[in-house]
Amino acid sequence: MPRGRGRGRGRGRGRRGWGRPRRREVGRGVAVGGPPQERSETGPVTVTPPPVLPPVELPPQAPLLAEPPPPVEPPPQPTLPLQVAPEAAPPMGGVDVNTRLMCDSIQALIQTLVTNQQASLQQAQEQAKAQAQAQVQAQAQAQTTAQANAPVNPPQPVRCSNWIRDFKRYDPRPFIGSLVDPIEGQMWIAAVETTFETMECPENQKVACATFVLQKDAEIWWRDNKTLLNPEGGPMNWERFKEAFLKEYYPKSERLKKQQEFAHLVQGRLTAEKYNREFNRLKRFAPSMVDTEEKISEKFVLGLVPRIRRMLEAFNPKTYEEALRTAKALEKPKDEKRREEPVIIGQKRPHESGSSDRPPPAHRHRSNNRPAPRWDKATPSPTY
Repeated sequence: MPRGRGRGRGRGRGRRGWGRPRRREVGRGVAVGGPPQERSETGPVTVTPPPVLPPVELPPQAPLLAEPPPPVEPPPQPTLPLQVAPEAAPPMGGVDVNTRLMCDSIQALIQTLVTNQQASLQQAQEQAKAQAQAQVQAQAQAQTTAQANAPVNPPQPVRCSNWIRDFKRYDPRPFIGSLVDPIEGQMWIAAVETTFETMECPENQKVACATFVLQKDAEIWWRDNKTLLNPEGGPMNWERFKEAFLKEYYPKSERLKKQQEFAHLVQGRLTAEKYNREFNRLKRFAPSMVDTEEKISEKFVLGLVPRIRRMLEAFNPKTYEEALRTAKALEKPKDEKRREEPVIIGQKRPHESGSSDRPPPAHRHRSNNRPAPRWDKATPSPTY
């Protein structure tokens, strides 16, 4: 390296002050290490040190806390309008806006879930109902098709053994067909019809049950006339059988005779109770004369004795039961009739131990050789 070049570099660096700080001259108004001073033309500048200030005590401060981050608002979601009653809404005072928004969002979500669940349930019910209706229609159609394709069976004969067994439980009276008393046929028909009403026998089984108890002459008559009365076969009508039966065993002449007997029925010497029994026995032979309550009452009152009939006409009974009750009350007992019999002077009093129709003891054992005693009218009767 050339020498001159090196020295020149060093000098130049020394003059330029690269290696150390440059001192400022006081006379020039520059202080070493201090702020620049103004230059004074009169003399040197005196540097005064800065005043020393006392230390300042600062008041204690509270420790700084980290502020919470601001709440992050959720993204807006589509909400359904909720109908909230005014009293159910929480007051706005003291409630955070974010909390209120969160509550509204939750309520809207719950409402949406409930609505969706109800819609799903209703849809499921409608589907189940539609399936049930479709199933019922399918079953009905299948049943109709099966009935249409089923073979037609011939009608089965009616079995009447069960009805005959039930009819025999009531112990019906048999009919032998005797013509001693023509009323027996009509009474037998009435008893059989009463049994039919009790057991609720159907119309097509009445003839089979009734003919089961026919005996002797009546059974022979039924076998001989069964085909003539029912030529078409099958169950016979009860009215047709009853008409033929009464024509055979209760002829029209006997019916007219009983009707006349009922038409001329009067009480006579019968009591009110016996007259009532005879009235009830004969009235069934003349149904046209007693078909109403008024006719029954008039016929009963008309047959009473004149004394009771006149009194009943004054009472004017409305029903048959009322007329019967009044007639029994107005009728006098036999003891009262005996006490009210008049005693005629000159005649002997009836025997005390017997009836007035009985002859006196003197006439019972009358001998042929002994004449009967003669009663003289002039002889006075004893007085009691």
